[in-house]
Amino acid sequence: MAMTDGDLVAAFPHQLADDVRVVLAVMPEARLAPVSPFSVYVGDEAVALPYRIYQDELPVDVVCSLTAVQQAILHCLYSRHCDGLVRHRHLEHIATSDEPWVVPFVVQLAGEYVVEILESIRHHLSDLTSKRSTQRLAYGTSSHGIRGSSRGPSTGW
Repeated sequence: MAMTDGDLVAAFPHQLADDVRVVLAVMPEARLAPVSPFSVYVGDEAVALPYRIYQDELPVDVVCSLTAVQQAILHCLYSRHCDGLVRHRHLEHIATSDEPWVVPFVVQLAGEYVVEILESIRHHLSDLTSKRSTQRLAYGTSSHGIRGSSRGPSTGW
């Protein structure tokens, strides 16, 4: 199932819609439409993350011109890129974030086949086992909100 730019806005909570539109406006046109969205909950809000996107990466100066929130949005989107090296590069920018809307992007990467991505997640989420860490709070809370997807039954975690 192909997605549109409007659908990509739905990959984030509604309060980020203006920032997502700014990011989408600077991203190059996609070679192919984003595909296969999967639904998760961020808090009480359902969002639909793209399984893959196909835009070329942006020059560093363009990325640096964005706000911190817009850069995080951009890195989240590129963490769904069709190229595993691109996904890994952008994961490095978001893996330590405790923003609830970033968590599903990182969690989705944990199920992928790129060993370097899995090693980065393990490295960046090393504090996940500490009971009162911000990582544990963000990922523990968020993982309870993942209620299922368009790709199959509820994950139950």
